[in-house]
Amino acid sequence: MNGIIFLSIFFSVLTLNNADIQRTTVIQTNSGPVQGATLTTVWNDIEYSSFKGIPYAAPPIGNRRFRPPVPPEPWNETLDAIEEANECPQEASNVYSGNEDCLYLSVFTPQTKFDEKLTLKPVMVWIYGGSFLDGSNNASVYGPDFFMEQDVVLVTFNYRLGALGFLYLKHRNAAGNAAMRDQLMVLEWVRDNIVAFGGDPNQVTLFGQSAGSASVNYHVLSEKSRGLFHQAIEQSGTATSYLYKTQESAFQTAHKLANELGFHSKNPNELLKFFLEADAKDLVATTKRVFPFGSDFAVPFAPIKENPDLVDDPKDMFLSECPITLAASQKFNKMPVMLGFTHDELLDFSDGLYRIINNTADALKEMFNLKLDLLGPYESVKELSVVLSDFIMKGPIDFAQRLLVHGDGNYPVYYYQLSYVSNYAMHTQDGIPEPGIAHSDDIGFLFNVERLNAPTNPQHPFNQFRRKLVTLWANFAKYGNPTPANENPLNNVIWEPSGKAGRLLDMGDNFKMINRNQAINQRALFTEKYLYFSMPVTSDCNDVTYANYFSLF
Repeated sequence: MNGIIFLSIFFSVLTLNNADIQRTTVIQTNSGPVQGATLTTVWNDIEYSSFKGIPYAAPPIGNRRFRPPVPPEPWNETLDAIEEANECPQEASNVYSGNEDCLYLSVFTPQTKFDEKLTLKPVMVWIYGGSFLDGSNNASVYGPDFFMEQDVVLVTFNYRLGALGFLYLKHRNAAGNAAMRDQLMVLEWVRDNIVAFGGDPNQVTLFGQSAGSASVNYHVLSEKSRGLFHQAIEQSGTATSYLYKTQESAFQTAHKLANELGFHSKNPNELLKFFLEADAKDLVATTKRVFPFGSDFAVPFAPIKENPDLVDDPKDMFLSECPITLAASQKFNKMPVMLGFTHDELLDFSDGLYRIINNTADALKEMFNLKLDLLGPYESVKELSVVLSDFIMKGPIDFAQRLLVHGDGNYPVYYYQLSYVSNYAMHTQDGIPEPGIAHSDDIGFLFNVERLNAPTNPQHPFNQFRRKLVTLWANFAKYGNPTPANENPLNNVIWEPSGKAGRLLDMGDNFKMINRNQAINQRALFTEKYLYFSMPVTSDCNDVTYANYFSLF
């Protein structure tokens, strides 16, 4: 009885809280009507409309678990789009969370009046990172406030992760890349529905960070994504890196995961039956245990070059060739691109780096001429992260820049290094005391991240820097140029296209254009081609000779 009383009180309070929310007018989507909330930004109290938890696909459950998404069932009752949707199954700090019914998106728009002819605004579609193993579009991390003050429409969404998003079993019903097709369906949803929210479907910028950035790069390379977006921003990640699996490697990963769960057949039909019946929690927990970060710098699950024998029409493949082949052959969607990295990328991977230091200290000392003191772990991690950032993160991104610009296209490629050091950094929230700007710190600059507990005064120096950065991103979405003459947040500094010389904008306390070798260690520039071509990704790229790749350096 006490439990019933508690639940009654809980839902009464929830109803009262929801009743206090100022709601938008009802918006009609292709699947059914939705109604969101009117909110205000944290800096200047500017009103905007928030629509959370809109289904863009049917739940990928039952026999559809590893298959491409299908549209959601239409609905007639107005969907109350004010609560966060389920995140997809994942594990963080040994805690499982999520639900397989997770294919939802959110729309945030500066438009607050929908009963008049709308002036359509540029659209920015965000893809979160997390090594294709974790992450969600939760607004507590990806708060839209700063972009709302830039007068653009922002779309965020969840996509399947780990084995549930990428399992490859040499079988039609587990052919890999299901998560990439989730993302593709979001872009199709934006094309078909965003006008109702005040967004322009002909002015869409796709952007993301880490695995999300690699995802953006995959869509630039994919013929299936052609025409669904028009500009791309790639932050600290690329498809032409360890965020890719060969078909054979993907199958071996699936087989190893099955073995760890007590199933030992290599027969695709038998494997599929086993994985369809497996508990999602077991799949997630075993993946994290068997493939811990730090064992190598590959990810267990990632996009693959698709098998044409597993599709009805080869034109339906999301990725028809190895990413390097597509990029080096100039077989990709030509458009303006921004890409870059943070100064101390690997600083945020301290646990994995410390494990590497202990396991390979002698080899690392000899290879990089480091004097590592294992009694001072964070100092060692800082020193090692600076060196390895060039080789493991910046090198592949630099290679991606070379691939983008080596053709004769007339589209601009803007290149950057983020160097601004702040007390309000994501990596310090993760318990890493060393100063610097690490992988994922850029998220805290672009989005209203609750756990940063950053000041809300727009005149605070940290927020002044954030405003400049968000303005650069929004300008790129609006004009295809981050520093147009009429709205340049950097005053007299012009962000030049990188060209074959690889010129970058260094974003620190001051903004300035620098040369490629000022951002990346000279030794890394010299060895990145040799290190890179020893990676497994290249074994899938036999139809383009390595000589073509080496000519880019």
